[in-house]
Amino acid sequence: MTESPNPPQADGKIIYLPVGPTKFALLCMCVPFHGYEIWWLYKNFVCQKERSGKHSSPLWRVNMPILYLRKLLEGMREEGKPYGLSDQLPVEKIVFYWVMLLLCLLFPPPYSIIGTFSFAPFIVVNDYLVKLNKAANPDVKLDTSFSISDYLVIIIGGAYFFLNIYLNTFFHL
Repeated sequence: MTESPNPPQADGKIIYLPVGPTKFALLCMCVPFHGYEIWWLYKNFVCQKERSGKHSSPLWRVNMPILYLRKLLEGMREEGKPYGLSDQLPVEKIVFYWVMLLLCLLFPPPYSIIGTFSFAPFIVVNDYLVKLNKAANPDVKLDTSFSISDYLVIIIGGAYFFLNIYLNTFFHL
């Protein structure tokens, strides 16, 4: 663990998108068709583009995440090196588990239900991002509050999620 004596500060800006763990897990589960997971990846690709200064398109990267997820996670790990956090993000395991969970979606029900939890490896990444942003800027505002639209998404999307699981478990043909 190589920690520099004076790690750089982020000047009040976030390094990557920090979301409260409860909010992250609930919205990943309740937004249909992996919508929140895709939005979260997109926002982090945008953060990476802004920090690196490269002319990469976050929109294309989020449309082909299998090709670009490893680069995103490695960039996150590199950002954590000055703060001594690089050992806390197992990039290879996260990519492997994410791909395996996505492949589960190809199986017939009820086994495809496992694929709906493809956001699970990103919980580890989100926790890392919370630590990284807190280390870089102790005053960073963590997105933990729920808006009315978040509650609506959780109620309606949660009902859809549990209905989908129920139907795939007990009424698959």
